[in-house]
Amino acid sequence: MENEIFKSLLYIVNFFNNPQNDNFLLKEAGIKNDPNLLPIIVRIGAASSISVGELASQLGKIILQPAAKLISSSVKDY
Repeated sequence: MENEIFKSLLYIVNFFNNPQNDNFLLKEAGIKNDPNLLPIIVRIGAASSISVGELASQLGKIILQPAAKLISSSVKDY
């Protein structure tokens, strides 16, 4: 049982670390392929009341330009 959990966890981690999956998810959502947007979208989806400051703190990098692109693309349901 423990080995199955480890294998499943590794599969999930590998899925989210694969940039091809990011591209697929962004395409399915109708969002221009920008690798900086997906981490922002995921965090906003998980905590819809998150502030730009909290996003910057969690991501550890400047997010203003990708966030502006996201807002300008009229994505509202995240």
